Formats: sequence, C-alpha cells, structure tokens
Amino acid sequence: MPALTLTVSVAGNAPSSVTNTATVSYNIPETNPANNTANDPTTIIQTTSTALTASAGTVTYGTSQTFTATVTSGGSAVTGGTVTFTDTTTAVTLASNVALNGSGQAATSVVLAAGSHNIQATYNPDAGHAGSSNNTGVTVNKAALTVTGDPKTIAYPAAAPAFTATITGFVNADTPAVVSGAASLSSNATTTNGNPNAGAWTITPAVGTLAASNYTFKP
Repeated sequence: MPALTLTVSVAGNAPSSVTNTATVSYNIPETNPANNTANDPTTIIQTTSTALTASAGTVTYGTSQTFTATVTSGGSAVTGGTVTFTDTTTAVTLASNVALNGSGQAATSVVLAAGSHNIQATYNPDAGHAGSSNNTGVTVNKAALTVTGDPKTIAYPAAAPAFTATITGFVNADTPAVVSGAASLSSNATTTNGNPNAGAWTITPAVGTLAASNYTFKP
C-alpha cells in the first residue's frame, strides 16, 4: 500500500499540543490490522504579543523610570520565558532575562541619560511560545545645577582676589567631575588704582564655558 500524507491546518486557538490520528480501511481481507492507525503528536507553538509601558513619558535626569512588559497569547497571560529590555538608542542592555510573573509581566527600573530614548522589550519564549517584542519612546530632560560665587574677604588696599564658584544640585551620585569648563565671575566693586574699595560687594556668576551632558546651569 502506498504511503499516505496527511496535511493539517492548525486553528489559532489550538491547545499547546495535539495528536493527529490517521486510520485506513479497505475492502480486502486484513492480515495486520494493527498498522491501520498511526498517531502523530504535534507541539503547537503559540503566537504572543508583548506590550511595553513606561512609568512616565518625560522625566528629568536623575529620576528612575520603570518599564513594564506584558506578554499575552490569545488574550491570556504568558508566564513562561523571560524579557530583555534594551535601549536601542544607545545600544545598551538595561536588563536581561527578567522572569515573567503570574500576570505575564516583567519590569525593570533605570535612570537614563538626558536625551530621547527608544526602549525595546523582547520576549524570550519558552518551548510552547513564539517570541515577540515592542517599543516605547521616552524623553529625559537635563537637570539644573546652581552656580554660586564663593565669598571673598580682603583688606584694603589689597588687589582683587581670584574669584571662584561652587556648583550644587548634582543627582544620581554625580560629582563636579562630570562638568567641564568654568563659570564666568564678575563683581560690582568700585576700585581705586585698580584695587577694590572697602565695602561689601557682590560676586555675580554666569555660565561661562560650563558644560555637562546631563545638566543645565543657572546662577
């Protein structure tokens, strides 16, 4: 007897495994009825959908953002497999293989650099599901640093001292090392022969050449 080929179409809502059974019969005497039936177990790989949300679409640098991925299949939560979160703008992996919980969710919290970011959540499937991914965009605004002129005391008729400034307002454990350049500092002091007169005068800071990737500056 020639071989039989059985083609099966699987419904979108099929269970995770099915068994196809083929049975043949004919009108001649059967000498080996045991081989009239064949079973073919099949594992159905379920399609998935991944949704990705951010705790806020726009934040100021130093603020932690939480990204939550929700993986479903046929409207039901997927609880097997993991999710990897990637900042595709900077090509940095934010978190790898975060396990899905009983609600089909995985999350990670990060502090991103100032600028626009595209975050991608990629579902790494278990044996019964196909992978999927999704993206969301977020914006991180620069934080503001305050520039203050340092007080100076001299005795008349001493020459004016070198002015210096202090910068405050750093976040995310940053230090002044993240700042380049220098503030511009001036005074309203009147002078005699080029030296400041006795009195109380104001040292006024300006941004000058100060620069930092995650900060703006204000006097």
